Amino acid sequence: MRLVCGRPNRGSGGHRPGTGTCHCQSEKRRSRPDRHDYSIHRLNNRLTLVKKGACVKRYACAVVLAKRGELIPQVRTRSNVVTLWEERHINFRQLTYFRKVVELGNMTAAAETLNVAQPALGSQIKQLEGELGIELLVRHSRGITPTPAGRLLYTHAQHILDDVATAANEVRALKAAKRIELRLGVGRTMSKLLGQDLLADADQTMPDVTVRVVEEGPPTLLHALEAGEVDVAFLNNVGEWSGLKRTAVLEEDLLFVTASSQAAQEESIEFTEALQYDLAIGGERGVLRHIVESEARRLSLDVRIAHEVHSIDSIASGAAAMIMPYSLIAKEVREGTLAARRIIKPALTRTLYMVRRHSEVPVLDDQRVIDHLQRLMDVYLSLVKPWARLLS
Repeated sequence: MRLVCGRPNRGSGGHRPGTGTCHCQSEKRRSRPDRHDYSIHRLNNRLTLVKKGACVKRYACAVVLAKRGELIPQVRTRSNVVTLWEERHINFRQLTYFRKVVELGNMTAAAETLNVAQPALGSQIKQLEGELGIELLVRHSRGITPTPAGRLLYTHAQHILDDVATAANEVRALKAAKRIELRLGVGRTMSKLLGQDLLADADQTMPDVTVRVVEEGPPTLLHALEAGEVDVAFLNNVGEWSGLKRTAVLEEDLLFVTASSQAAQEESIEFTEALQYDLAIGGERGVLRHIVESEARRLSLDVRIAHEVHSIDSIASGAAAMIMPYSLIAKEVREGTLAARRIIKPALTRTLYMVRRHSEVPVLDDQRVIDHLQRLMDVYLSLVKPWARLLS
């Protein structure tokens, strides 16, 4: 290691290369005969040159470190202390921000999702590129795409952030004498049908496990799963989602539902005939509406929507019909308020998925928890037969 002075040589007051000693002095102190001996120390992730026995909070001369024949530019200088080199690290915030920008392909959308100001997000990305010394993102009119280096970093960022989340979950799970918690996400259908069965079975079979049921719509539950706020969720017709794993567990038929006064002798109805009725069906983003309209488009058929809401009162009065699963109208069918027929040619179905994160979820390693989830599916199936079947 060779120390080189950052100031020009000024006669006898200049730096003597190779000695590890700096003799830079101001004009007022040139007459002082003492030699300022410095030693190298590591302070707060910085490699510093410190004068022996000196106070480190005052400004002084500048020195740079020559290592392996190359000079590393000086950073900051203080009295009796010269920063030669400072360690820099990529932090988890930068990786989290970078991953979200790559996934959404848009800086504005990423800022909104992360709930940060766009300039702050851009600053973090620039710092990340500065740390690595390479461009990671290409900005263009259509949004943002990663460079080859960006794609490589994105792959590593996924593994790193997932591993950190897993480590945090495992450490939390090791807290002695604490009950295990299963955070179970369910939609309105399952919550309505199973009710207290969601908790009663766990109380009997897993007394040391607390089951917390989170009842929300699919978008909210998907974000909660991604953020680690929910361990596992049951969702209908959910698509692929980055970082999440889905397993199809149950297929349920969609039925043509009318008032009991309009009940027909036939047990089934063709899809084309069902579309001749005025329908009460959910909003444009609803899963059931998407299924019906997608199949109608495939067959070049029109859908007559009378009410953009699943209104049982409208159905019971005979004002409209509905296409929906038995699980949503089981009580009314049993009471004789509504009548249901299976739709054929083609049959319409929806699929129930069990969704979890790709990374490890410690509570799901407990076989009792897996058995509990399976029993919930068995109970659910028993309540919707014969209009549903297990897939796994």
